[in-house]
Amino acid sequence: MKKYLKRYFYPAAFSVIPPLMLAASPAHASDWYVDTKVGVVEADYMPGWISFMITTAGGSCAAGTFLSYYAQGGTASDKQANVAAVLASLLTAQATNRTVRIYGNNTGCVVTNIWLYSY
Repeated sequence: MKKYLKRYFYPAAFSVIPPLMLAASPAHASDWYVDTKVGVVEADYMPGWISFMITTAGGSCAAGTFLSYYAQGGTASDKQANVAAVLASLLTAQATNRTVRIYGNNTGCVVTNIWLYSY
């Protein structure tokens, strides 16, 4: 049984794992990232997008410039849930003074990803 597993299972498993590893790592289509604190959060444009400020410059977007995060998802309900989760993350970071990593694009100061850190 052990020889059977080595001969037939292990090579097949290793041929499947690399494509899965590649599929699991998201590609960031962004020009810059910065570790910073959240300043002002404006939720007036929900559920379409959120505008907010960070305390340091991100790429060509100066500190104190409004950044925009646009809802992402395949359906309207997915987009609504996405922008609500991002709003919750931004408000949590702001209220607890936690660091966030913001990924964004210089054109239009558009944010693509937000990571909330525990420090």
